[in-house]
Amino acid sequence: MDVWPVWIALLVGAVLVLYALDLGENELQPKITLSADHIRPGEFFLLQVDPLASDLSLQIACPFLDEEPRFFRYGQGVVALIPVDYRTRPGDYGLEAEIVRGGQIVHRLEQGVTVSARDFAIQKLYVSAELLSHRDETMWAEDRVHTDAARARSNSDPLWEGLFQPALTGRITTQFGQIRLINDQESGRHSGLDIAAPRGTEVAASNNGEVVLARFLHVTGNTVILDHGWNLFSSYSHLDRIEVRVGQAVVKDQTIGTVGSTGFSTGPHLHWAVSIGTTFVDPEFVLGEALPWSSWMEQEDVAQR
Repeated sequence: MDVWPVWIALLVGAVLVLYALDLGENELQPKITLSADHIRPGEFFLLQVDPLASDLSLQIACPFLDEEPRFFRYGQGVVALIPVDYRTRPGDYGLEAEIVRGGQIVHRLEQGVTVSARDFAIQKLYVSAELLSHRDETMWAEDRVHTDAARARSNSDPLWEGLFQPALTGRITTQFGQIRLINDQESGRHSGLDIAAPRGTEVAASNNGEVVLARFLHVTGNTVILDHGWNLFSSYSHLDRIEVRVGQAVVKDQTIGTVGSTGFSTGPHLHWAVSIGTTFVDPEFVLGEALPWSSWMEQEDVAQR
């Protein structure tokens, strides 16, 4: 019996099996998962796409997105923190994901997100013309050059550990998202929490991170920004003294400065803010028993083991 036809048949069969296995891998349908699909303005959620091969890229579109999400490798896929701006109108939104290989769309995914209504208080401030001169548009623009550069990149791993904590214990004088009227003219929304305390009171890092900005800015005065990884940042403004430097790793509860009244400020206080990229979110949202999506991450970790 001639064995060559048998060997050829076996080789062809092996090639077909390998092709089928490879095709099967390529045909795996990525799945989009959200840590929450009901959310309020000023909050954020975690988005995961899994699996996602290294030769694939991902594009996300949603009406309430103000900036392109940053994705970080997590397991066999990617994750991103998605903020909902405090000006977002309540309603049902469609979040669309396009997965691309070589310029061609290979998968389209869609997930619904419901944004609930949220009321923000109105705050009226009356200040002198001299103090108001510390917050004109030119100064804001000059400050944003530095703050945007500080938030332009983020650690690919979460640097935080456990619970976030307030940077300071004191009386909250201005809530997140408050609509501000300065001398009866609307001046935007408040991007964080104002916490009143005596000048010189120590200000602590709300969690582990890396210092990405530590300098004087026109409007926010002496300011520190920490990168906590995965595009999550916290900032500490109007400080009297800055006690850290750019590039320094800090740990939760470490002193990073002291309360002051530098920049546009009516008295000693800390302006504490949290952002995803450059989109500010409610600092209260990262406090409490745990981050809102940490239990979801733990479940995903167990599922991947």
